[in-house]
This record gives sequence, C-alpha cells and structure tokens, in this order.
Amino acid sequence: MGTAWAAQPLIGIFGLHSLILLNLLAGIGTLLTTYALAMRLFASWRVAIMSVVLLTLWSFWAEYVVGHLPHSISIFLVTLACLMFLMALDRNHRARHPAFWSGAVVGLGMFFRLEGILLLPGIAPLHSAVLRVITGSHAILIEATII
Repeated sequence: MGTAWAAQPLIGIFGLHSLILLNLLAGIGTLLTTYALAMRLFASWRVAIMSVVLLTLWSFWAEYVVGHLPHSISIFLVTLACLMFLMALDRNHRARHPAFWSGAVVGLGMFFRLEGILLLPGIAPLHSAVLRVITGSHAILIEATII
C-alpha cells in the first residue's frame, strides 16, 4: 500500500519505472544512513566506508534496489529509525524530536512491510526512558543506561 502511495506522483512521469526509481532512491538513502549510523557508533570513517561496501557487495541490497518489491524502502526506513533513535539517546534534554521521528519512521515503514515492528520491542522501553529523562526524572536515566 505504501509503495503505491509513494510512487503515485512519479508514475505520470516515469510510468512503471517509478517503482524502480523509488527503490533506487531508498537504496541510496540506505547507503547514506548506514554511513551515518556507522560514524555515530564507531567514529571512524574507515569503518563507515567498510559498512557501506559490505552492505553493497555482500547483501541483497543491489537486488532490492532494482526490483519492484518494497524491500529497499523498508530497509531504508528501519536503518533511518535506528539512526534517529541513537540521535535521541545522545541528546538528553533535546531528545524529543529524534525520538518522535524514530517512532514515526517505524510507523511509516508499516505501510511498506511489517518487519519494522520488530524494532519496537527493542526501542520502546528506551523511548519511554528518554521521554522520562526529558521530564527530569534522574532515576529513569539510570534505568535507561542499564537497559
């Protein structure tokens, strides 16, 4: 359902190739998001480049990018949700916006494929901990670091 909505503005210009264009754009977004995620986690451009190379050469990334299936879009949204979530963890008092967008991206991903819901058990407890930290509860900050 989400693929039809997202490709609808492009179908008049590119026809059925708009589905491939949409997957190609999502694939490029996945590469950029993977780079940013690796930089945030490891603070090394070498690790970030290697992550992108590994994703490109040793996964189904290339197959998903040129197909008509919504896998590429789903992978992009899941990766983006993880990046936004890590941004929320780093910001303490200004975490509200990345935390919101992380959850919104997971919700948007549900329109394309349902595997995004697998992120929710992992990030939901930390989302609530981040939101409680924003409100000023120090006991929850300790709980968030333990989780």
